[in-house]
Amino acid sequence: IGTAAEIEGIRNWLHKCSEFLPGKQTHQRNLFPHFPGCNSDATYRTELVFDPALERPLSDRQLRPLSQLATANAVRQAVEIYAAEVESLMEAGRCDVIVCVRPSTLLDDAEAATPGNSADESEDAADAREAELEYDFHDQLKASAMRWPTPLQVVRPTLWLGGIRQSRDGRRTTALLQD
Repeated sequence: IGTAAEIEGIRNWLHKCSEFLPGKQTHQRNLFPHFPGCNSDATYRTELVFDPALERPLSDRQLRPLSQLATANAVRQAVEIYAAEVESLMEAGRCDVIVCVRPSTLLDDAEAATPGNSADESEDAADAREAELEYDFHDQLKASAMRWPTPLQVVRPTLWLGGIRQSRDGRRTTALLQD
C-alpha cells in the first residue's frame, strides 16, 4: 500500500533481496554479514511472489490533503485510508504479508511529537508520551491492523532509496541496501 512509485520502489528492492547480497566490507565481518537471498534455493527456502491485483496504489488526491491537517488529525486520517486498503486486501484473502509505505506527507514522528517548553516538567513528560503515540503513524496503523491475522510491515522510502533518517529512539540510521 502506497503511491504507485512507492509500490514500484519496494517491489524492486524486494526483487534485489531475492538474490545474494554481499556484506559490507569492514573489519567487523559479523556486523554486516552477507545476505543469502530470499528464494527457493537460499537459506529461507521461500520465494517472494507479487500479484498486481493485491497492490493498493494511493493517489495524490487521497494523500495531499493530509499535509493541510494538524499532525494528529493527519495521522488519524492516514491510518483510516491505509486501514481501508488493508480491509480490502483481507477480503481478497490471498496476502501472506502486507507492506505499507508510510505517507511522505506526514511529519517525521520525532518532529511531530516535540513538546513545547513549559514550567512543569512532569506534565510535559506525560504530554510528550501521549503526543508520541498520537503522532506515530507506525504504531497507530499497527494497532489498527491487529484485528487482522496477516502481518503488516510499515516501511519508508529510505529503505530502497538509501539515506539517513532519525530513528525512533533519536539515533541516526542509514539504509544499507543501495545501488
